[in-house]
Amino acid sequence: MKLIRADIKNFRLLKDLQLDFSTQADKPLTIIRAANESGKTTCQYALMWGIWGEEGLPDRYQNFNIISFSELDTNQAVPEVTIEFETEAKEDQPHKRYRLIRKYILASNPPIDDLTIFEIKATGAVPLYDAEKTQLIQNILPESLKDVYFTDGDRALSFIEASSSPGVKKRRVENAIKSLLSLDILTDTIRHINTVSTKFESEVDNRDYAQEFELINNHIISYNEDIAEQTERLQGLESKKTNLEQGKKTVNAKIEEIIRQGDKNKLIGERKRIQREIESLIRTEAESLKAMRNNVQNENVSLGLLKDDFNKAKSYLADLKDKKQLPKANVPILEELLDKPKCFCGSSLDELTDEGRTHRHHIQVAIVDSEEADRKTELATSLHFAIYRSDTDKAIEQWKNKYNSSSQQYYNLSKLINDKQFELDKKEEEIAQVQDDGLDIFRTQLREYENKLMETVSDISEANTIINTNQERLESSEREKQKIQKKLNKNDKSTNKIELSKTLKRGFDNILNKLKGQEVEKVSQEMNRIF
Repeated sequence: MKLIRADIKNFRLLKDLQLDFSTQADKPLTIIRAANESGKTTCQYALMWGIWGEEGLPDRYQNFNIISFSELDTNQAVPEVTIEFETEAKEDQPHKRYRLIRKYILASNPPIDDLTIFEIKATGAVPLYDAEKTQLIQNILPESLKDVYFTDGDRALSFIEASSSPGVKKRRVENAIKSLLSLDILTDTIRHINTVSTKFESEVDNRDYAQEFELINNHIISYNEDIAEQTERLQGLESKKTNLEQGKKTVNAKIEEIIRQGDKNKLIGERKRIQREIESLIRTEAESLKAMRNNVQNENVSLGLLKDDFNKAKSYLADLKDKKQLPKANVPILEELLDKPKCFCGSSLDELTDEGRTHRHHIQVAIVDSEEADRKTELATSLHFAIYRSDTDKAIEQWKNKYNSSSQQYYNLSKLINDKQFELDKKEEEIAQVQDDGLDIFRTQLREYENKLMETVSDISEANTIINTNQERLESSEREKQKIQKKLNKNDKSTNKIELSKTLKRGFDNILNKLKGQEVEKVSQEMNRIF
């Protein structure tokens, strides 16, 4: 983490302090010098509070006030710390820049410690979510290391003071290294693994679920057999349906071929023509019915049904028009006056004169007072010009005429369709009366195909229903089987979990012992040599 800039406002005796930290490679050190009691330590606490909040302050607010005692009972400004910093570049991503802002809002009850963090990108500042803010601070500068990264001259001197015994110095160095290596996290992890291991041991279940598992498994086998049986049956039915449809098509073709012989071709042609005419009339009838439905939503219906209320409103708006109250808009006229140096009445509107400024003030007040009235007047004016030509007396009559016309058209079309259908039936009878030795035989075959096809479609529907029902039962049984299987194997799984937790504990114990032994000792010796 590299500090770039810090702004401290209203933090104890620091009212407005800006710090620009040196970031040049050849000048990486920033030194803050000032007289005693001038705020150097307060500046350090402000930075620590900005990063960690109350966790970064001595005694966590209990004996430390970030607001001066002289200002506690006054309407003081909000303490605020802004810190800009960069994170170190990694192999998989470049360095990133952030702006951290923490405020302490005492006026709220209870007081609010508000933290906001933005990621500074080329496209602008992007705010982080609460979880992202916490993770960022934990990653770049954990709270457990604050006393290592933030210290002052007095504390550093007491850390290495000559009056202390070698044993005391060694313990201080060890404690600093332990904090730096976050050994307390490893200790907490080992403690948590012990707790989890104890929980796994308590979960061992000696109950036998084998019989229940066998029963549900038998159900699953039965459902699968039914599905397989019906699936095979369905394949046969689908093949049978295809053959029946092809047979029906072949018989139909033979019937058409017999009818086409001699004058029968003329009858067939006339039948097709009548069928096309019926289809065209049906489409036209549908459009006519749609027009009748749309006619119900016609504006003239509303005018006729609301005739009395509509005429009252129309009369009222006309009366306003006759009294010259419509149209009326004061605001544009008054605003136009403000663009002129002199009113049309001769009064001065010059901003450079007292008289002009007074008149302009009165005009601006009049504009504010007239805006609401003008909005209502503008609405009434729009209504007046929208309806003043509307004739409610003719509206319902016009609607009736239009409705009668469309309904008559729909009736005529329905009658034509019935007539054409009757004509088609007659034509079918004429074709049926044609004498031919093979025609009756083929028609009998056609009815047989149609009956068998109907039965086959019904059988297909039945097979699909059985398959879907068994599929639902199978899915439900599979879910129940998984639950029982987990209970069935619970002893083995719990044992594996216990063994795994113990293995993890041994691994973390080895790491902790090595850090506390070899590594701490090495660093401790080197720091003792330096100090």
